[in-house]
Amino acid sequence: MVVQGVEPGTTLLQFLRSKGKTGSKLCCEEGGCGACTVQLSRWDKEKQILVHKGVNACISPFHVVDGHNVVTVEGIGNVESLHPIQEEIALNHGSQCGFCTPGIVMALHSYLAANPNATKHDIEHSMDGNLCRCTGYRPILDAAKQFGKESEDCAGGARRSCGGRTPDFPEFLKDFESQPIEINGKSSSWYRPTSLKHLLELKDKYPQGKIVVGSTEVSIEMKFKNYDYPVLMNPLAIPQMTAIKTEKDGISVGAAASLTSVVDYFKNEMKRRPDWQTRTLHALVDQIRWFAGPQIKNVACIGGNIATASPISDINPVLIAMGAKLTVNSIKYGERQLRLTQELFPSYRKLALQPEEVIVSVFVPFSSELEYVRAYKQSRRREDDIAIVSAAFRVSLEKREHNYIIKDACLSYGGMDAVTKEARKTSQYLLGKPWNNETLLKVNQYLADDLPLAPDAVGGMVAYRKTLSTSFWHKFSLFVSQSLGQPVPDRVDKMDVIPERSLSRGIQTHYPEHSPTPVGSSMPHVSALKQVTGEAIYIDDMPANDTHYGHFVMSTKANAKIVKVNPEKALKMEGVVAFISAKDIPGHNEIGFVYKGEELFASSQVHGVGFPIGLIVATSHRLAEKAALAVEVEYAVEPHILTIREAIQKSSFFQTFSPPLIERGQNPEAVFPKCEHVLEGEMEIGGQEHFYLEPHTSHVVPGED
Repeated sequence: MVVQGVEPGTTLLQFLRSKGKTGSKLCCEEGGCGACTVQLSRWDKEKQILVHKGVNACISPFHVVDGHNVVTVEGIGNVESLHPIQEEIALNHGSQCGFCTPGIVMALHSYLAANPNATKHDIEHSMDGNLCRCTGYRPILDAAKQFGKESEDCAGGARRSCGGRTPDFPEFLKDFESQPIEINGKSSSWYRPTSLKHLLELKDKYPQGKIVVGSTEVSIEMKFKNYDYPVLMNPLAIPQMTAIKTEKDGISVGAAASLTSVVDYFKNEMKRRPDWQTRTLHALVDQIRWFAGPQIKNVACIGGNIATASPISDINPVLIAMGAKLTVNSIKYGERQLRLTQELFPSYRKLALQPEEVIVSVFVPFSSELEYVRAYKQSRRREDDIAIVSAAFRVSLEKREHNYIIKDACLSYGGMDAVTKEARKTSQYLLGKPWNNETLLKVNQYLADDLPLAPDAVGGMVAYRKTLSTSFWHKFSLFVSQSLGQPVPDRVDKMDVIPERSLSRGIQTHYPEHSPTPVGSSMPHVSALKQVTGEAIYIDDMPANDTHYGHFVMSTKANAKIVKVNPEKALKMEGVVAFISAKDIPGHNEIGFVYKGEELFASSQVHGVGFPIGLIVATSHRLAEKAALAVEVEYAVEPHILTIREAIQKSSFFQTFSPPLIERGQNPEAVFPKCEHVLEGEMEIGGQEHFYLEPHTSHVVPGED
C-alpha cells in the first residue's frame, strides 16, 4: 500500500481507524491498556527470518511502519472463520464488555508468532501489557494458556496451526529497502535518515529536533502535555543505531535498539559465559523485566531512556552503577565517549549534551570475577509501574589474606532527588574497607547524608523512600556476603531472592454441568464472536459523517471569579466552528438534579480545576483540543480548600444532610470513659479512579421532539 497525505505526528491507530479498521480500539492513548495492540512484521534480510512484534498503535507513529506488514484483529479471522485464538477466548468466556478483547487477541497472536515454542508461563507474562476491567483475567489466561507448548492440543506438528498461525507475509516486502524520507506537514516535518551522517546533518540543521524511536514518551507529551515538535527524526533505518554487538570487554548496544532485542541478546550471552562475567547484564535484564508490558518494550529503546533523563528512571541508575559508557556524535563537536555519571543529568529532565549531539550507542561492560552488581525497584505494583525508588549497586573487591577489600563502589538511586543520584560519600567511605559487618553497619549513616529528602519533597512518602534507600543496600550487602560464602542470619538468607510469579490457576464449576436449558448452562454470550474478531461496533466505531467535534475549555483555578473569556485566537484557527459558553445557552444553564446550583458552563465563578467554562467546536477532535487551549481566561483568584484536613480546620462541611452513621451495640461515647486503654489514630486514603474504557460513552441523535 502506498499512502500519501498523512501528517507527521499521526499515530498508526488514527490512520487505521480513519480507514475503517475499527477493531483496534482507542482507549488510554498512552500505551497503558493494550486495547489498540496490532502486529508488525518485517523481513530481516541479515538473518533471513520474519520478525514479529506487538505494538501499541495509539502511540506508534504512522510513518515508522514503512516496510512492515501491519496485521490487525480483522486480518486474522472473522465470525465465519475464527482464528484459534479468537475461538478459545470466546469459548472460555474471555470477553464481557469486549472493548479490550481485540487488543488481547492481537497481543497473544503477535507473541505466539514471535515465540512459537512459548510455554504457558511465557504466555501468561506476555499478557502483562493488556488491561481488562470485566473478566478478572482468569478466563482470558485460561484461553491463552491453551497455546503453551505443554498443551496436548498444541503439541508437535499441530503447533503452527494452533496459536502461531499468522497471515501470509507479502513477498514484495522481502525486497524492501529503506530510503530516506522527508515529509513536510502543516505543523511539523518527519525525517527518516538512512545513515548516521544524514542524521547528524539534520541535527546540526535542527538542534531542537526530536529524535523519535518508539514514541513512548513523545506521543504522551504531544497528547497530554500539548507539546509541539516541529521536527521529528526517526533513526531506525540507521544500522549503527540498532546494532547490538559483543566486544572484548562488553557489549555495544545501539541507542535505538529495542529493549526486547537487548534482553534477548543479553540472555544469549548470559547462557554462554560464566555467571560472574555477566552480572552487569543480569542487573539490566532484571530491571527491564519490571519496566513495562511487552508492547512498550518492543519499541522503547535504551537511548530514549537516557535522553528523557527521568529522575525515577529504572534503567539509568543501573547504567551509572555498572560504569556504562555513551558514544555521542555531532558534526559540530565530533564523536566522543562519556562515562554515565550523575553529571550527565544536571537538573530535572535535562541532559548534559549539546543540542546537536546524538546518542549513538551505549557500552555495557562485562563484570570481573569479584565484582558484584545488582538492581532494585519498589513501585505500587511489581509489573508495569513507575518506581517509588529504584537503585543499583556495584562493588569491586580484591582478596587479601582472609579479607575481601573494597577497591571500587558505586551506589546509584532514582526517586531520591530531581535527578538520578549517586551516593558518593558512601562510595568514598567504602573504598579500602574490608567487606565485613563493621564496615556495612556504618553505611546507613553516610546514605542519610547522601540522600537527604525535605519533609515536603515532591512525590511525598519521604520516610518510606528513605527506608527503601537503606533496605535496598541491605539486600545488596546480603547478596554479596552470601556470594562470598560469608555467614548471614538464617531469617534473612532469602531476603534478596526475587519471588517468581507462579502460573495462575482457577476453577469455575457450573451446576448442573449438563443443563437442557440456557438457565444454569455455561454458554458464551451472544456478542463474544464479534468481540474477539473486532466486528462488535462501539460508539466511536460508528461513522461520524458531517459531524463536528467538541472539547471543553476548563478552569485552571480551584476557586475564582471569571473576569474575562477571550476565544478570539481559537476562533481564528482554520477549522474551528464556534465557541459556546453560558451566555449562548437558551433557558436554564443549571444541571444539578439533587443539589441545585451547579452550572453546565460557569457564568461568573469556577469552583474547581477542570470546571467547564465553555465548549470549542471544530472539524476534528485534535483541532478542538488544541483550540480549547488557545481560549484565554482571566481570573480573580479567591481562597480555596483542597484537602479534607483543610476543610476540617476551616469547618467547611456539607450542611444539607445528616452525616451517615454505622451504629451497632452500645453508644461508644458512653463506653470509652469506662475503658482502661483508648487508642486513637487516623488513616488517610487517597482517591482512586478506575480505568476508563469507551463503553462509558453514549450516542445521541437529535430528533424532531
